[in-house]
Amino acid sequence: MEPILPSGGKLNILGAPKKGKSLAALQMASAVADPDADDWLGFPIGQHGCTCFLQLDTPRSLWAFRVQQAVDFGLDLSKVHICDREEAPEGGFSATNPKHIDWLRGWVDQLEPVIVVIDTYRESFRGNENDSDIGQRVLTALTVATFPASLVLISHRGKPGENPRDLVDQSRGSSYLAGAVDGIMGVSNTSYTYISRMTEQHTIKLRRHTTGLWVPKETDGIPTMGAVMADTTLTSMRERARVVAEKMGWTEEKARYDLKKYLDQAASGGHTGNSMAESVNDVPPGLPAPSGTKRRPR
Repeated sequence: MEPILPSGGKLNILGAPKKGKSLAALQMASAVADPDADDWLGFPIGQHGCTCFLQLDTPRSLWAFRVQQAVDFGLDLSKVHICDREEAPEGGFSATNPKHIDWLRGWVDQLEPVIVVIDTYRESFRGNENDSDIGQRVLTALTVATFPASLVLISHRGKPGENPRDLVDQSRGSSYLAGAVDGIMGVSNTSYTYISRMTEQHTIKLRRHTTGLWVPKETDGIPTMGAVMADTTLTSMRERARVVAEKMGWTEEKARYDLKKYLDQAASGGHTGNSMAESVNDVPPGLPAPSGTKRRPR
């Protein structure tokens, strides 16, 4: 996934607690496992295949609820293999334990995933996270256990350094991890910021759906309204307003008002060209792809 995650490379997704890091990684895993997804958040997907997600941070009941929300929203997790600490050996996982690393290696050998997600990196080992020697041993063990898959590590944001806007300075614990990964992605309330060995730091504006999943930031709603108006299964303005409201995070009243304005502008030639058809091409059937991927025509 150029330029943030090369084949067999490593990506660190970091952010403050409750900012959507795990769901961002879940959406990435879903996009990579979907052969119809060309990209994830604009990053081209170079290789498709099943993905593995080792969830070590969130209690099983809460994680199951989040996963079901994601599925209900339209996220395809049929080829995303999820395992939590209760399924790990001895009711937990530590990369410093050879038996646990052998278990992870066996899981990867069995499924042959393209990407393995570890959520969170801090919960994957025991010891001082500020110790560079421990960090090096842990990352080496995880890399060997998951090779040739790409490795995605989720971690909490550390205390701001001298430059709080610099992603490298935001890494928690030892500086070894920030220097060893190929890319870093920071998650905030309204955007992703990323940097990698191949590109300087950039920011993508996004918004979070009520489910917590990430969708592209669309302020005017025109692509969504175009897709909804072209959907022949929606037979009334009320149904269309309800769908637009859900997709955009609006109230139904605002959706009805904007749909009426959209139709008035369309009738007066305000939407030039085949804007409705173009909108449909940018929005997959049903709900919008939570990861922001554009799908090939089926």
